[in-house]
Amino acid sequence: MELDQHTGKVLHTWYSVPAGSIGASVWSTVAASASGNDLWVSTGDECDPAIAKCPAGNQTGHSLSIVHLSSSLNMLQAWQVPGATGHDWDFGSSPTLFGGTGGVPTEVGACNKNGNYYALAAAPLGSSPLWTDAVGGPPGPAGLCLASSVWDGQGNRLFIAGNATTIGGTSFGGSVREVDPATGAFVWESGLPCAEVGTPSLDSAGVLAVGTWSCTQPNTPGAYLLDAATGTILTTLPTGTSRVFSQPVFAQGTLFVATQTKGLYNFAPGPVLQGLPARAS
Repeated sequence: MELDQHTGKVLHTWYSVPAGSIGASVWSTVAASASGNDLWVSTGDECDPAIAKCPAGNQTGHSLSIVHLSSSLNMLQAWQVPGATGHDWDFGSSPTLFGGTGGVPTEVGACNKNGNYYALAAAPLGSSPLWTDAVGGPPGPAGLCLASSVWDGQGNRLFIAGNATTIGGTSFGGSVREVDPATGAFVWESGLPCAEVGTPSLDSAGVLAVGTWSCTQPNTPGAYLLDAATGTILTTLPTGTSRVFSQPVFAQGTLFVATQTKGLYNFAPGPVLQGLPARAS
């Protein structure tokens, strides 16, 4: 829905399935062009006819898809992951706009719960991805590919985090990769012991903050700082061995990391923010 921010009045509505049906929920953040004239949405949760009324002739509607909308929420085009129905292959990752020059993105991409990151032309989406990267695996004990990608427009760099993967013949619980935005080729790959389900954050000094969730081996989840130029792990942040689902946030010269069971940490400035937290609550 589009709402008037002052009154809450509903201005426009887009239904991912016909009105009265259930499914194709949007549980990620909507991406918008700088002008606000174009929106991109990722969807999940196909309709289950055993428990709900589903769209006639199409039980999935626009579920499991990346959708391009106008500013008045008219659907311009939708692309659905081939063969995704019946597998819980939702898009829980928010669409990220990237590529192009002069601040006008040319591509849109998101990671699906099947472990693949799909990059499509932004407008029109086209009938197939420009490139596809396997950055994780399907839903399971090793976590889900839910993290949204990070676009550094000034440096023309795209960073993608995911769940369980293999790098150079070695299995890891998760990873962060820098990807060539034009081709999907990996610039560098950094394996981590646990899956990333929350989106990483990039600061102006070229440091990526990454939270981790589920582990494939007896490892401890937590948060890490990585060198965005090389993928080198700079330090492990002391977050009380608790899982981190949400996105770390750089603010006021510090770093905030919210954990599942150990509260909220605020790390003070220092050499790559290493050392003790400024405070935790």
